[in-house]
Amino acid sequence: MSQARQLLDRRGWAVVVVLVVFWALSVLARLLWNGEVYGLNYGVLHGDGACYALSAFSYAGDPDKGIREINAAYAEAGVPIVDLTDPDVCDSIKLGARILYPLLSAPFVKAIGLEGMFVVPAVSWLFAVLIPATMLLRRRFVLGPLIAGSLALASTSIARWSVANITDALLMGLSALMLALLPLGSNRVQTFRIVGIGFLVVLASLTRQSWPIWIGMVTLPWIGLALRKGGSGWRAAVSRSNPWFVLVLTVVPIAIGSHLLISAMLGSQNAAHLANIVQRQFVAIEVESPTPVGDASADSTPPSEVESPVVEAAPTSPSELQASVGEQSAPVLSVIDSWIVTGEYMVGLATQVVITDVGQLVVLDRTLLVLLGLAFLGALFNRRWSGSYVFIGVLGMTIALSLLNTTLGVNFRFQLPAVPFIVLLAGTVIVRNRVDIQKLWSSDPAGNR
Repeated sequence: MSQARQLLDRRGWAVVVVLVVFWALSVLARLLWNGEVYGLNYGVLHGDGACYALSAFSYAGDPDKGIREINAAYAEAGVPIVDLTDPDVCDSIKLGARILYPLLSAPFVKAIGLEGMFVVPAVSWLFAVLIPATMLLRRRFVLGPLIAGSLALASTSIARWSVANITDALLMGLSALMLALLPLGSNRVQTFRIVGIGFLVVLASLTRQSWPIWIGMVTLPWIGLALRKGGSGWRAAVSRSNPWFVLVLTVVPIAIGSHLLISAMLGSQNAAHLANIVQRQFVAIEVESPTPVGDASADSTPPSEVESPVVEAAPTSPSELQASVGEQSAPVLSVIDSWIVTGEYMVGLATQVVITDVGQLVVLDRTLLVLLGLAFLGALFNRRWSGSYVFIGVLGMTIALSLLNTTLGVNFRFQLPAVPFIVLLAGTVIVRNRVDIQKLWSSDPAGNR
């Protein structure tokens, strides 16, 4: 019997088949029935997607055919589109560094046309469900992965961004592959895991801005496990035999370095907006929300296009700062007060993001709320397990990225990289008898595969 067949028993393979069939039906339903819901764009074609599609056709060697197909499809769907004959249009909306999605889609658009742009996102959605489900099935969980996986496939919010011509679902798929490599049940430093995760982080940097996610993914479990063990935990935390410490030393510089290098070579990915907010807060003026609540069809809003009530140009030197402040009617703030104002603004915006997204889920997607609730219960029940820390770290950083993207009301779009971890944690809750996940994972000689 082959090793692949030894991974699962009959019930496990049955669950996999059910999930694959459910996924196929969900993708088909999404392609057949899509459009506007409560004023939100639930269509499969998005503004930035036209540029991704044109890049894919260009990589496939037929940009002229691509322009014709894209214009026809967007006109039929009634979706506004940029002038694809202008070579500067797509560069102006910060797509230069996001080359992985069109590269992977090029063979599919060459084979089946514009519809090929949905293949990579849809397969990424399948990875995000099957990888955590299989990890649970190998440890004889059956009902948990079946229910958690089905909820992820039934979620209209996850489906909304997973069958669309944008990059978010691909980032979710890369996150699922990283989950398969994380040392959730291993205390050994294994080179293939370190190298594999580092490589996937670089690919993620070629997909969209995501470097904070991977830093949170490895840093929070490293810190959390050290804190849980007290003084001895900190001594063990900085040991070269600690796989999480090695991951921190590897992934953090790769995440930051690849983002900076790729941005310098291929173009900005909108990382400067938060810095602009901090800089502008040193001028004592009232700051309002950068983007009204509502739908967003673009991958991210470039800083140059964000409407802001502040002065047109932020001061770039202390002298300019003082001159700028002197021109305002409001009193000058000290450096400490300015940082306090900045912190209050960021906390307020984070609260606004959470309230807006949760409010939309209550109206539009209670299925995802149930799945999230199960995941948080899983993290609570398994709070000694590194997987729980990874889940919190990834989810928290995706919320932080919502602030960087300055967009509210896109119900769970920027949280897609957390989906594989949500399915994993939710699947651990639905069991007949409570088990120690940490011991269960550690006792598996295959690690966390």
